[in-house]
Amino acid sequence: KKKKTKKQLPFPIAIHNEGPRISNGNPPLVYVKKHPFTTDQNRFSRDQIPKHIINDDSVHYMDKIHPQFVHISNATYRGDLHTLLDAFKSGVPVDIRDKYYKTPLMIASANGDLETTKFLLQCGYTIEEL
Repeated sequence: KKKKTKKQLPFPIAIHNEGPRISNGNPPLVYVKKHPFTTDQNRFSRDQIPKHIINDDSVHYMDKIHPQFVHISNATYRGDLHTLLDAFKSGVPVDIRDKYYKTPLMIASANGDLETTKFLLQCGYTIEEL
């Protein structure tokens, strides 16, 4: 008897290379900076420093916020419009594709997110490109 071998796929799966790092050593273009949400901006004041050490949370307000990068597909899937707007303002094309050749509009419409889909169309995405 011959041993059964695993069958190979009849065709290879095409995946897109995410590309090299961009200037300043940042990740590839499909990874965009996450929009920093700073809540309660007026809580810390240099003029009125808390007297007790437990109430002094000035360390959290004085440290520089380090940029976090998120994949543009994940930002689209979560409906993070602020991150997407920052990315498009910084020069990321609206019709960028991930490694599976999906555009943000494809992801938003497959997810059923009408608000994100409208936002992407307002940012200049044209339907004919699909």
